[in-house]
Amino acid sequence: MLFAHFFLVHNLALGQKNLYWISPNPDELPDQELTVSKKKLEIKLRLIGVNSINKENFHVYINNRPVTGEKFDETSLLGATFKTDVFLEHGVNKIVVKYKYSNVEVSSAPLEVIYSSVLPKLHLLSIGVTHADLKYTVADAVDFSNVFKYQSKGNSKLFSEVSTRTLFGKRATAKEIRGNVERLRTEYRFNETISEEDLIILFISSHGYIEKSDREFYLKGSDYNPIAATTTSLKFKDVLEILNTVSCKKLIFIDACESGAKSSEDIQQAIEYLSRPLDGFSIFTSSKGNQRSFESESWENGAFTEALLEAFSGSADSDKNSLVTINELEKYIKSRVPEIVLKEKNEIQNPEIIRNDLGNLPIFNVSLFNNSKSLYSFRPDIPSKHLGEKSVKELYQTVPVHEYGLNGGRLLFHIGKYEVTNEAYCVFLNENLESPQVSTWIDLKAETCKIKFNQGKYRIVRGHLFTPVVEVTWKGAIAFSEWLSRRTESSFRLPTSKEWEIAAKAGQLQEYSYLEEQEFNEFCWSSSNSGGHPHNVGSRYGNMIGAFDMLGNVWEWCEDDYTTKPLLKNLRGGSWFEDPEKINKDFSFYSNPKITSKYVGFRLIKTK
Repeated sequence: MLFAHFFLVHNLALGQKNLYWISPNPDELPDQELTVSKKKLEIKLRLIGVNSINKENFHVYINNRPVTGEKFDETSLLGATFKTDVFLEHGVNKIVVKYKYSNVEVSSAPLEVIYSSVLPKLHLLSIGVTHADLKYTVADAVDFSNVFKYQSKGNSKLFSEVSTRTLFGKRATAKEIRGNVERLRTEYRFNETISEEDLIILFISSHGYIEKSDREFYLKGSDYNPIAATTTSLKFKDVLEILNTVSCKKLIFIDACESGAKSSEDIQQAIEYLSRPLDGFSIFTSSKGNQRSFESESWENGAFTEALLEAFSGSADSDKNSLVTINELEKYIKSRVPEIVLKEKNEIQNPEIIRNDLGNLPIFNVSLFNNSKSLYSFRPDIPSKHLGEKSVKELYQTVPVHEYGLNGGRLLFHIGKYEVTNEAYCVFLNENLESPQVSTWIDLKAETCKIKFNQGKYRIVRGHLFTPVVEVTWKGAIAFSEWLSRRTESSFRLPTSKEWEIAAKAGQLQEYSYLEEQEFNEFCWSSSNSGGHPHNVGSRYGNMIGAFDMLGNVWEWCEDDYTTKPLLKNLRGGSWFEDPEKINKDFSFYSNPKITSKYVGFRLIKTK
């Protein structure tokens, strides 16, 4: 800097014409090279030795090409100081500024700027509010959140990081919804985890209504009470006012009745567009004015969410560049939602985009969609056929467990889709009526055992066909696996504790992280929701490979010994009796293999 100052004074004394960099100053840069992460760069230079300076005579060149039009903006001249903003090209930018007048040309020293766009982060808050007359709000919220799960993976990713947070079920009160939205503001203001280049996506599936007193649109919380309507609902205008204090891009999806009431090179270009520090909203609503928003069992989602999921799977990618933009999304859902609602419900539902400050922003890479599979992809699925209608193979269904949870990974083994039911175990017992070992397999005398011997055969207590068999010893589980192997000409056995854990994690080999506290009632039977007894297998959501009740309902026998007590056998998964927090944090236990319990059942793996 001292050298540059000396050189400037020296040239002034000689009356030479020069154009000097003020900002960025090459003398302050290592190797006279600058690396930036933002496309827009302010440059400032001083011209000396020239009288009557005119800003129109300044010309900027990047990589020997003149910069004009949209890439050359906000030019100003203050005395002899010239200032302008330029938009950089990806990679190396050699910037030279020239001042041309008459037959004279004054040129600056070249400045090299390397532009490497920093990928924005995606912050997603997905909310599904429980209401007695809506079945799929929770599925809407979780499915929507999940499709973005892998948008920060791979070479063609649009985001450096995807941060997702879900709020659903009875916990989604008006107060909690507001608190989670305000948390985004806190993360921007104080934690600085949200920057102006980032994208916030807010998805809410609930009931909405227009409040007569102020004609504003409100979203009902799970605690909604018509007597105190506005205090148990959240005014949508308040949501916008909170998020308006966060300087970044905001994209909002509202799946609610009356929500329309108004209150490669392509990848690189998409990243650069996403990285622009835009500030504003784009708001999609599921319906116009006072129209209803519909859901259906055939979709297992609301119509709006169903169309969004289709759009992100590739249906909205009209130019086939693997990117879904806001314009493409708008065009698709405006066409698709009315189509499926008319076909399924013979009703009218027209989604809208009621505000768009973000233009044709790219928001989703289709090529990263298919790797996503939600914990909620496998919805409750209780076996439907009754005893006597199934073959032995149908009695025990399995699902594959692949390494890393991907279908393309190495197949490790198959594991039971369900815990072994009273139905399946009863068939086994009836095929072994003469066996003297039955008493060592199962305690038929226990009140909690739902299989009884009556009139010469084993029968199931009414209402317990599909509940997991309990009061079974470890040996009783082994005997069942050997019988099933012979009957199906396959190879069944109990899983080791390690195999069980891999299946519970859906093939993922890293540290086990399964459920947030609020998901328990949707995902497993525990002391918080069981009512003090086991429930039909498959009556909660399955995990990412389609195995049900891996946590809760009943403990499950494992093949191997407990590490420090070799006479005891491992148990995994927890039961209907355990506290949810215990199941989540400590899902392992052990027991004497000869002892039965009302808390313990089992499932098998198939190795061939």
